[in-house]
Order: sequence, then C-alpha cells, then structure tokens
Amino acid sequence: MVRACQRRLSGRTNGISVSTDKIIQLSGARRLLRGYFCVPFRRDARVADRGGLENRYPRKRIQGSNPCLSAKNVRFGPRLGRFFSEEVQVRQITVPKHPYREAILHYHDFDLSKRWYVDYYAWHLQRGCLVRQRLYEPINRFKTVDERLSVGRELVDTINSRLRRGAVFGKKKPTNQANQPIGDLIRYQPFTQALQIFVDRKKKDNARSNYLQRFPTIFRKWRAYLDECGREDKQIHQIKMVDIYGFLEFLQSKGIGNKTYNNYKTDLSIFFNWIIKRYPGAIKFNPVANIPSLRTNANKHAALSDKEIRMVQAKCVEINQMELLLFIRFIYYSLIRPGELRQLKIESIDLIENRIFVPASISKNRRDEFMPMAPTLVTAVRESGIITYPKEYFIFGKGGGPGLLPQGVLYLAKRNRRILEECKLTGKRYSIYSYKHSGAISLYEATKDIKLVQMICRHQTVDQTDHYLRDLGVLRDYQVLKDWRGPL
Repeated sequence: MVRACQRRLSGRTNGISVSTDKIIQLSGARRLLRGYFCVPFRRDARVADRGGLENRYPRKRIQGSNPCLSAKNVRFGPRLGRFFSEEVQVRQITVPKHPYREAILHYHDFDLSKRWYVDYYAWHLQRGCLVRQRLYEPINRFKTVDERLSVGRELVDTINSRLRRGAVFGKKKPTNQANQPIGDLIRYQPFTQALQIFVDRKKKDNARSNYLQRFPTIFRKWRAYLDECGREDKQIHQIKMVDIYGFLEFLQSKGIGNKTYNNYKTDLSIFFNWIIKRYPGAIKFNPVANIPSLRTNANKHAALSDKEIRMVQAKCVEINQMELLLFIRFIYYSLIRPGELRQLKIESIDLIENRIFVPASISKNRRDEFMPMAPTLVTAVRESGIITYPKEYFIFGKGGGPGLLPQGVLYLAKRNRRILEECKLTGKRYSIYSYKHSGAISLYEATKDIKLVQMICRHQTVDQTDHYLRDLGVLRDYQVLKDWRGPL
C-alpha cells in the first residue's frame, strides 16, 4: 500500500482520470489519496526483531535510539500540509502536547445526494486554541457508497494518525519573548483565549468567585454567537465596536432584558480595559466604551415591617423550618450579607466576646472584620446547638445543619420564597436581602446612631450608610410638610 502511494501514475482507471498528485487506484474500491496525505516509510520490522542498530552494529552504538521508534522527518502532502504545520517536524512517537479531536466521517445515512465530509479539530499555533476543519474533497468525487466509505475511512485514519503524532495547524515562528513587545503577548490571541487568560489572572489575584463566574457565561455565549453566524473567532486586536454590537444584539434575540444587556456590556468593558492596562499596545481603544447602556427601571429595596417579620417567624416555626429561621436571625441581627453568611464557619462565632469574625476570604470588602452580636442572636445561637459541632464545619452546611460543605447558593433563598408566598408577601420586591434592610432600619430607629449602623453594616464611610438608609426611606422626615403654608 505504501509503495502504491509513492508511485507516479497517469492515464485512466475504471473511467476515472488519475494523476500523480490526486488519486491512486488500488484494488477494488479501496483508494489512497496522495494529494491529501503521505504515509512515511518505515524501516523493515525485522530490524526491530533483531534488536535494532544497537545489536547489529555494537561498535557504533547509537545511544537511546531505535530505528523503528526513532524520530522521523514527517512531511504532509499538499492538501493536509497547508492545514497542519508546514515545518519539517522531527518527533518521537509520544503523547502530543496539544489537544485535538479525532476525525469523524459524516455520511448522512449513506445519502449520496448530500455532501459527505470529514470533520476534525487540531491545535492552531498562532491562535492558541482548537480550530475546526471540514474536508469535502475528494470524497464527493465518487458516486457509490462503497467508494466514498473506502476513501473516507482512509482519510480519517490518516488524519487521526497525524493528530496522535502531534500535528498542528499553522507554523510556529521562533520568537524571543524577552525582546517581544508586551502587547504582542495577547494581541494575536483569539477573543476566547484572551478571555480565559483574563479569568486565570483574576483567579491568581484572588478575585471574588461570584464575579468570575460571569465570564465563562460570556465565553459560552460568544461561541454560540460565532456558531450561529458561521464566523471564526477573531484575534483580540481585530475586535471592533460592530462585533460587540452584533454580540449584544444576538443576546437580545435570545430574550435577555435591558439590565442583563447592560451587565454584559459592563463585563466586556472591564475585560478590554484590563487588556489596555495589563498589555500596553495590544489594542488601541476599548471597543465597548462608546456603546450606550439601555434604559432600565430602578427598583428600590424593600424592607419587611415588624408585623411581617413576625408572620415569617411564625410560619417557619409552624412548618419546622428552623434552619431558615436561624439564617434569617443571623441576617437581621448581624446585618451580614447572605453570601457571606453561607460561607461562615462555626469557628468564626465567639460567644465569650459575643462577636462574629468575617474573614477577608469571604468578605465583600476583602478585609478581616469583627461584628458585635446582639443578645437575641446570642440566645438563638446557643439554643440551636451549632456550637457543639466541629469548628471547621460551615454553620449552614449542605444537606441541612452544619457540615463540611457550604449550603447551595440559592437553596435557602428558594425556601424563603416559599415562606413568603405562604404568608402572601409576594409582589413587593421582598427577597432574602429584605431581612438585612429590615434589621438596619430597626437598629437605626432604636438607637438613632448612624455610626453604629455603619460599624455593623461594615460600610467604609458614614456617607455610604447615609445613602443606604435614605434609599430605604428612613432618613426622610415628612412631618415638616404639616407646617408648610404657601401663598395659594
């Protein structure tokens, strides 16, 4: 078969024109395509049976070499050669260092009226990612199922053999990274690869997980956008405003609202600003900067009244939702954020000093902080018995009660929503955050000490606390309107 591939033929075989660089007719319907692949010659296997050159020529031993498993100069044919690396590749038969997806023959249930093709993915050296390739020829030149299957299988075997030996797309150019401009390190990366570099860097910088989890969503949406439009991923310096507009319009066609639209735009702007600062010269400007945000309705926070809080408490006791009730009490009396409370461990509770320690690893402010515990909360913690569990347990563990794994992000929020529905408190923008707002209002009205509210809320400035309370409608005194008299 190898010798047949290397012969140069011309003329006609079974009515099909055959030339040197195109099709080689083998026995029956089995054909190999010299123009699409080239099988490298191997040394006779009998040499290996006799131990290779080491045993045949002991005086000229080649250390660490076996002629049957030694490096070969692998040259690809003109068709596959322009897709795979054009360099002469000297490789040992080992596991390739780049990922790939093996070739598959798509034959459409043996329907000859459709175009058959071979589909595979190989690593692209310049783009730094897997690139898909489809080969329609020469499979569709043949008119019978047997011929197409024979050619397709041979083509699949050859491509997979190359992929297993490390075949790649493109041509790797030797570069001295020390002398390379810093912008070029990411300038020629495709958008998805640059986005992955951004996420990896932010993880090393200990960015919040709820912040980073938005970018894999952008990655998936961007791939879906490219697949629907039939486009290839662009390099980061080729991304223009029209590309961002097209992506955002694609998301709108999938039913996202104006607020989600603005969130995607903000995240993309953060990403491109990071590239500008981290890799000077990679891109000239932020392609998202001049895209306007869409108008949204500003929803004010909604706090529960004391009467509604008691209704929720009674309903939790009635249906035995004591874990949810303890969760609500923690939020109400300590003004801790639900996301922080979910990751809080038992070791953070100090019943001697009556305080809670919030480590920087879970704090929104990214710093270690202590919060005082109200006497009502101290009593609730003692009665719950959570202090008897190991200190490394999460207060609200997976499966109910303290545990080694934290509770799910939305688990208690969904249970709280069902409680509110049973109390007929839906439709008023109530959520799990409403208990924090209610606690802040109750604390201020009981003490009139805005500095105390700032300390427990862990706000950086009093102005932040003032804005927070005004947003809840607390610091507005409407009684002065009774003394206002106009001339009319």
